[in-house]
Amino acid sequence: MNGVRILTSARVTIQNCSIRNFSGNGVDLAGPLGARVVIVDSIILSNNVGLSIAGIGGASNVGILLRTIIDNHPVASVSVGAGSAVIMSGAKLFGSATDVSLAAGANFISFGDNALQTTGTPTNTIPLR
Repeated sequence: MNGVRILTSARVTIQNCSIRNFSGNGVDLAGPLGARVVIVDSIILSNNVGLSIAGIGGASNVGILLRTIIDNHPVASVSVGAGSAVIMSGAKLFGSATDVSLAAGANFISFGDNALQTTGTPTNTIPLR
């Protein structure tokens, strides 16, 4: 069971929420081509995976994390499928086996002000201005 599952919407915003203790993903973005979820000022805690980004049939999707804490997931804080991307600013990823798991061809874009405890190297870092 997932906390929030996005299958058909192209744009979803999750703000000031606590998503915790689901056996699947805290947030599962599996929408159509170009789907986007923006998660702002939220806590995603103790699910199997915090945020999973993988489009239907390999469609490219984007997850944006702004000032969000993702903690204590046995698989990964963030998992990004091929062709999809996660963009992070002010995010804190702790207590998971892997912070950011990228499939081949996936992107992790950071504004350089994130805290990662274990693994996950940005494919692109954009300096704050």
